[in-house]
Amino acid sequence: MECTGMTYFKWLSVLLCFITSYHAYANDSAVGETNGSIEFLQQNEISMAKERLLIASDRINVDYVFINHSAQDITVPVAFPMPAISQQYMGDRTEGIANFKISVDGKPVKSESRWRVIHDLGGKGEEDITAKLLQTGWTIPQLRHVLNREGKASIEEGYKEGKQQLPSEWFDDGYLNIAVQQYFIWQQRFPAGKEIVIHHSYTPSTSTGVPDSLDSLLGDELGDQCLTAATRKALKQLDAGIKYKNEDGSANIGWGYLGYILKTGANWKEGVIGDFTLRIHKKDETEVVVPCFNYPLKQIDPLTLEFKQKNFKPDENLDIHFYYDSSL
Repeated sequence: MECTGMTYFKWLSVLLCFITSYHAYANDSAVGETNGSIEFLQQNEISMAKERLLIASDRINVDYVFINHSAQDITVPVAFPMPAISQQYMGDRTEGIANFKISVDGKPVKSESRWRVIHDLGGKGEEDITAKLLQTGWTIPQLRHVLNREGKASIEEGYKEGKQQLPSEWFDDGYLNIAVQQYFIWQQRFPAGKEIVIHHSYTPSTSTGVPDSLDSLLGDELGDQCLTAATRKALKQLDAGIKYKNEDGSANIGWGYLGYILKTGANWKEGVIGDFTLRIHKKDETEVVVPCFNYPLKQIDPLTLEFKQKNFKPDENLDIHFYYDSSL
């Protein structure tokens, strides 16, 4: 017998949590809907037995093994959230991810795309304003266009095109204090007492900007706060190896940033990943990878950093900076 998550379980709702950068990727998590709002839900019958996560600046591959420990088949909606877009983040970036693919036990799966618009209530939580936005006559693509551009002028341009004025409470010092996020959602069947393998692959959305100097990156206040003694040394070696210098003798170090939401992995049985492996892959040996992660990564070959742990509790998200010779 199959039963849906909304009829069989007594769910514990866990509100969707945005990291402060509004730019991340995420583990799968079961979801439910309340008044059209998407929420992550605690799943107490299905465990994430294994996760193999490979991250590079140009691709992400994830393999999960899930086990249904109950005596009945369970079918629940599962969502994969995309990077959220907000004017609070300034910098160049690609428009979301690309080439997103899902397979279950080796077979391709089709998913449904949905969008959610969130208003940050300034320390008092957040409000789903998707319906309110659509009632103003603005569309999700129009809002995305505005949020992908810097400055207040982008809002004014929208008004000049005849779009309705947005509520003043959605603004903070003239900037829209809202974010828009896309989800891929599909119904997933978990057979009783069995394991299934879910695979994801995609080209990530990355943040980038004007190349920086070594002195700036090593700065105590405005520099990369995730640097260690080892990555500081690697950055200095990268800088020394860059042939093309500016007039002041400094080199242009290119950079890219991406984040990955790990915390949603705790939404499965017992809140742990039974066997977790993270690998971060470099494009070449000169690229410097700086993970903002409280767990140690070991270099297993010239291009790969690795972290492995049994019964891993994902209590923090992952941020990664990639540094490279921008002249190449």
